[in-house]
Amino acid sequence: MENYIEQVKEAKRNRFLMCYSYAVGWLKYKTKFTSEDLIEDYEKTGAPIPEEKRVWGAVIREMKKSKLISHFGFDIYKNPKGHKKPINVWKVS
Repeated sequence: MENYIEQVKEAKRNRFLMCYSYAVGWLKYKTKFTSEDLIEDYEKTGAPIPEEKRVWGAVIREMKKSKLISHFGFDIYKNPKGHKKPINVWKVS
């Protein structure tokens, strides 16, 4: 799994560093959020979208590892494509 995360981070088309940098700055305006909230706000900026959406998992994992966020519970996806499945809620540390 760790190796896969590293591959996602390194892929230039996945734009890990751009997404991570955006996410860290975005945290300053949040107390809690879901990955769906983060991705939605990022895509509104008009910045290049990662080819692989799973890069956001690596971004969340890195923020958690750096103790910028912690798990706060669960909610459900707002987007109908999420089929109201559970989604993690993150609290800004």
